[in-house]
Amino acid sequence: GKFQRTAKMELYVAWVEAEKKKDCAVDFDDLLCKTREALMTRPEVVAAVRKRVGYLLVDEFQDLNPLQLDICKRVLDGRKTVTCVGDPKQSIYSFLMATPEIFGAFGEETRAEELHLTTNYRSTKSIVDRAGRLFGTPFKAFNQDTTTDVKFRQFRSQKVEYDAVSEWIIAKTGSGSSSSSPFSAAAAASSDGGGFVT
Repeated sequence: GKFQRTAKMELYVAWVEAEKKKDCAVDFDDLLCKTREALMTRPEVVAAVRKRVGYLLVDEFQDLNPLQLDICKRVLDGRKTVTCVGDPKQSIYSFLMATPEIFGAFGEETRAEELHLTTNYRSTKSIVDRAGRLFGTPFKAFNQDTTTDVKFRQFRSQKVEYDAVSEWIIAKTGSGSSSSSPFSAAAAASSDGGGFVT
């Protein structure tokens, strides 16, 4: 449903704004809003920015929200000198109004050429295939010389999980006993608490 501010939230927002004003400070949202405002109302700023920015590279494009996209468009002013890099399946900032649909909309608007990077250098094919099934459509097949399969395991406690991870690493690396293993200490230092994937 639509986000509703409570009275306490309004009080907190008012306090934050007062503190920022007192300290002559701005936050990240202010920077974005003031940038767009300058690009909308100050021709000299627009001219200076466009003169300095001949080419625009936007990484993690799937994380842009409408405000950030609007800033990019105002800087470009219809020029085709932009490269956007991203993966719609990695869009995680919906709480900031980012949406993976931005790819299709921006692509149609700019008639941009799409280049699909289909070689995976980070995970085995089995991990990529299983992750792809979570989205309903498997990722494209990758040319990899591996038959490694993914094994999912659950543990009754973090300590049992840490010990199992340490034993697995020791078995894979031949690094000795788990009781003195630096891997055990590293695992114990983790506060993740979730299951691990091998």
